[in-house]
Amino acid sequence: MVHSRLESRIVHLGCGAFHRAHQALYTHHLLESTDSDWGIAKLT
Repeated sequence: MVHSRLESRIVHLGCGAFHRAHQALYTHHLLESTDSDWGIAKLT
């Protein structure tokens, strides 16, 4: 999936180490294995 085609459908406030190590990594693997266009917008 080309990252420029992703839509921000998940908003995460305070994008800390736990989020990057677990939730963002899981979302990344999910995007690579499907044709989903979900992305993460981080707000700090």
